[in-house]
Amino acid sequence: MRNKVGDTARLYEIVMYCERIAKAVIAFEGRYDKFIDNDHERDCDACAFYIGQIGKFVNKLSKEFRAEHSEVDWREIVSLRNSIVHAYKSVRKNRIWNVMRNKIPLLNTTCRRLLFELDPTAEADLREELGETIDAGDQTNPET
Repeated sequence: MRNKVGDTARLYEIVMYCERIAKAVIAFEGRYDKFIDNDHERDCDACAFYIGQIGKFVNKLSKEFRAEHSEVDWREIVSLRNSIVHAYKSVRKNRIWNVMRNKIPLLNTTCRRLLFELDPTAEADLREELGETIDAGDQTNPET
């Protein structure tokens, strides 16, 4: 049975972790060499943890929701989470980096869209938590 409230809460968490990863990519100046630098090992581990958390929340999305939105490879996300959690030392940093640079931005965009479709009021909460501003021309701004 589909749980709209639960799916909404899980999408919210997925987006929040995607945003943390996006900030990390910016902090690494989008450069793999900075990501793998020994001075940033704790940051690399944190990013792997964030990806693992995303997988955890994806795994808790209702089966109905995942089936309705098959444009996302939910199984791949959960599989990577399982690799990170159960065999972290065998997960290569370049795989983590590839996910951070190439998969997370699309997942973030898709999950934001799905979140706002399920709960249009979530946008204001998310923007506030992320410190984002709403453009004057944005239709979601209640003041325009």
